[in-house]
Amino acid sequence: PRLRGAVTPVLLSFFHRSIMSRSALDVAFQLPPQKGKLLKLLLTHKMLSPTEVKEKLDTDTPAHVIVKSLKEHMEKWKPVIRSKRRVGYWIDEQERQRLVLLAKELLHAGDNDAP
Repeated sequence: PRLRGAVTPVLLSFFHRSIMSRSALDVAFQLPPQKGKLLKLLLTHKMLSPTEVKEKLDTDTPAHVIVKSLKEHMEKWKPVIRSKRRVGYWIDEQERQRLVLLAKELLHAGDNDAP
């Protein structure tokens, strides 16, 4: 898949190695599959229109409801998901980097908790 937006080579490498698998995001942020898929899409696309959100998640639920649900689920990590009504949703590059590093830390911490 082609990535849109400015994703640094280091982040791109990390995306391909672990965070791009649905289960890695689901585990790191304790997300159900649909929310994990939405976060993955937001991390790999410069912007998603409301229509794209619905189509890519194969749902009839309005995009703003899905995005709000993701924000609420991730509240303790305070994700900054920006939006403009009728235009779309996006995560700025600096926030992408923060979330990727946080996911990496959470996954690593989870490895250390294993017996």
